[in-house]
Amino acid sequence: MKNSCFLILALAISLGSFSQNNYFYGNTVNHFETVVNGSQQWRYFTGVSEPDSNWRLLSFNDATWATGNGGIGYGDNDDATVTSTCNSVYMRKQFSISDTSKITELLLSIDYDDGFVAYINNVEVARKNIGSPGVIPYYNSPAASAHEANLYRGLNAEYFFISKSTIKNLVKNGTNVLCIQVHNFTTSGTDNDLTAIPYLMAGMNTTAVVYAQNPAWFKPPFYSHMPILQLITNNAVIVNEPKKTIMMRLINNGSDQNHLTDSANDYSGKIGIELHGASSLSFPQKSYGITTYDSIANPDNVKLLDFPKESDFILYAPYNDKTLMRNVMMYDLARKMGWYAPRCRFVEVYLDTAYAGVYVLMEKIKIDKNRVGITQIKPNHNAGDSLTGGYIFKVDWNADPGLGTWNSHVTTVNIQSKTVRFQTSDPNGLDITQAQRNYIEAYLDSFEQNLLSVNMNNLVTGYRKYIDVGSFIDFFILNEITHNIDAYRASTYFFKNKSSAGGKLVMGPLWDFNYSLGNCNSCGSNDTNGWCGCTPNNTLWWFDQLNTENYYRDQLRCRWTSLYFSLLSPYNINKYIDSVAAYLEVPQLRHFVRWQILGQDLYNGHTSTAYSQEIVWMKNWYRGRSTWVNSFMPGWHNPCYESTYANRLY
Repeated sequence: MKNSCFLILALAISLGSFSQNNYFYGNTVNHFETVVNGSQQWRYFTGVSEPDSNWRLLSFNDATWATGNGGIGYGDNDDATVTSTCNSVYMRKQFSISDTSKITELLLSIDYDDGFVAYINNVEVARKNIGSPGVIPYYNSPAASAHEANLYRGLNAEYFFISKSTIKNLVKNGTNVLCIQVHNFTTSGTDNDLTAIPYLMAGMNTTAVVYAQNPAWFKPPFYSHMPILQLITNNAVIVNEPKKTIMMRLINNGSDQNHLTDSANDYSGKIGIELHGASSLSFPQKSYGITTYDSIANPDNVKLLDFPKESDFILYAPYNDKTLMRNVMMYDLARKMGWYAPRCRFVEVYLDTAYAGVYVLMEKIKIDKNRVGITQIKPNHNAGDSLTGGYIFKVDWNADPGLGTWNSHVTTVNIQSKTVRFQTSDPNGLDITQAQRNYIEAYLDSFEQNLLSVNMNNLVTGYRKYIDVGSFIDFFILNEITHNIDAYRASTYFFKNKSSAGGKLVMGPLWDFNYSLGNCNSCGSNDTNGWCGCTPNNTLWWFDQLNTENYYRDQLRCRWTSLYFSLLSPYNINKYIDSVAAYLEVPQLRHFVRWQILGQDLYNGHTSTAYSQEIVWMKNWYRGRSTWVNSFMPGWHNPCYESTYANRLY
């Protein structure tokens, strides 16, 4: 976005609703019921020879087959019907469906030893540990490996979800048939166990019980309309650094439901992983920095979800933000205002087989054509135009090692007369050269000295020579409208391109808004009045000085007014919050069972015992905050904006 007085054309901006692919949960499952009970009577055929080729058809006459209750097999004393030692067992059971429209999900829950294929009405619906999909195993085909049954060991049977297209196109109202063939691992006929105990469960979208109650061991399976991300650590301990190499699975079935047992259709491969954050590391739900790897553990650019290809990402844990959405919302707003901010997607995370809650997968701030789109500076860029750009800076708590950290030469204008510490984020302190450090230090010093000089407002030689004014104004607005406790002192980024490509300082990208929007009890940050300004060291003073200059103040007021009656109006922000809350409606229930923090004050300054209360709190807080900011925003005040566009507020 360029500095063009932020014309009233900006009033046409409309926030709309949350910009993810799916806004709502869709068809929910009210409860599960058992349609086919594995312990009841089945028709079965012992696989000492090939059965009739029509055995999977509903019309097949199975009168000559034996009957017996499941499980059916031999060994381990877990079968109600014991067969002779054999290579395989074939099972059939008819079942009746009264109304397929009431069924949202179908799953096969089966205890087996060692491999099986399942069919409904002669169509394969599940398979494990034997052969290739669509290829019918012969009676003497061995399972691929040994697989022990679970139920007799006190474990749950395995789940296999049946696709919605199968429910729609294959399962019929009236009589259907479930057919199972289970195979032993060996072909010698001497293996000491084989079993099959199949259940067919239906996820119902009504409260009425239509079929039968579930067995006591059955627990409703996890599935989500969000992508599911699984970290497979193999007992590796994830530390702050160095990165550990582990496996990651990312499941994303689009508008369909995602199940942990689904194939990892978005990503399945190695990653490097380390803990991410500073103060947030004290929380039990950890954030992670991840890098996607190729097969030999070198960084590999990949397309995760709908992000452009890259290798570096953050898996952010919104532990202390009980709305789960503050960072996502603020980055989305920045992008709608014309700036780059990290792209985000909500995911539900499993750490190995343990549910870890709702997370946000987001881009890491770095130089990239699809992120901070400036020229990448290289170690040999030490003179001329190439030296003048390709830098991302930050003001933050912890100083990185190397040449990339230095103190401002201005020590007297900060609120507490404390020196501001600058750092380079890209290139980092270990990669930057002395010539590059000297250049950027001198550039920032020239800007700061100019900002304090009598020539500050000169059109040619003043502060506008050094900075992109529009970025400073939008950065100020977004931090102040949220009363961000970290504004100007932590997680504060800015960058500079080469002189030939503009070469001015640009504020951003935005980062770290978990303690904003009324979510922190320090420095008056949960109050709706007052400007940002906290007592600890390192507070960037530039904005206070810019707000003393008339041109900047008028530009600020012009931009604020246009946004207040459009994108940032209480009406639009509350509509946005409601749309994200609807998307999170079911996942947040699981999240707050895993992390039982509702009602706890995690430095929030308020406590809510329900997710809905957190949403109401933030919406009411924003309404009060935006009213205060509008009343006290510096700059020329034109009341015609308010009278003309007042209906856009609420």
